[in-house]
Amino acid sequence: MAGRDTMITRCSVKIVTASTKCQELQVLRDGEPVDDVEHWEPYGLTSYPAAGSDALVLSVDGNFDHPIACVVADPAHRPTDLAETEVALYNTPGAEVRLTAAGGVKVTGDTTVAGTVVASGTVNASGYKVGLSTGVSSVVIVADDGKVLTFINGLLVNVGVPVP
Repeated sequence: MAGRDTMITRCSVKIVTASTKCQELQVLRDGEPVDDVEHWEPYGLTSYPAAGSDALVLSVDGNFDHPIACVVADPAHRPTDLAETEVALYNTPGAEVRLTAAGGVKVTGDTTVAGTVVASGTVNASGYKVGLSTGVSSVVIVADDGKVLTFINGLLVNVGVPVP
């Protein structure tokens, strides 16, 4: 079979087993399934690749008895509009966290925060909805249209226009 003696092979992901400590893949290599391919991922990052994603599979010392997938990619969904120095985490449905070339962070998609949010500077909000947690007594928001919204114990108590 072609490519059997190569140390690096391009394969196609068929099945993902994400419940193991080291994620395992079944891949297609030269059209034949290969089971128990360890998917090595960088510390602190993990993903669940879609079936059909491309995988670069290593044969350590040329031995394909214990294959390792070092990179899995889905080029069809990779953002192609990054500027030089930008970094993005993304998924197929379109959620994205982008570290911008200007030094900012842009989040695209629904966002849930579990924990404390600390903001310094200006917080701009559009299409806003506010709920307060236990122990929070008041929040003041300046909306895009300049209106000042004051919430006390989760209730909107004042909508006003700031004095110049």
